[in-house]
Amino acid sequence: MMAKGNRKLEVSKETIEKIESFRPVIELVMEEKMESLDYCAELIIEMGLEKMVTDLLPKDNKELQQTMIAMFRKNPKFVSEFILEVLQKEPEEGKKELKIEWRPEYQ
Repeated sequence: MMAKGNRKLEVSKETIEKIESFRPVIELVMEEKMESLDYCAELIIEMGLEKMVTDLLPKDNKELQQTMIAMFRKNPKFVSEFILEVLQKEPEEGKKELKIEWRPEYQ
């Protein structure tokens, strides 16, 4: 997969197979044909990043989640640095819970 600016992103064969397998589902839900596998992968990555941002926020505050996503889309570096700064002040237990949520093999 090639990124804009000639940066290359390498993913495993298994991940490519998952993307290819799930592509028809995305096309059905989005009601549009994905122009390429790269475009499909970019959509999945973008959605995954936004989910990771919202995972860090209170589940019962949709307004905060929407605000942070809007800010992340506009200035991802600033929002990421802010989240990192806040997380570094959090107790280890909170980070452990996120690790379990983000990596199901820990369960």
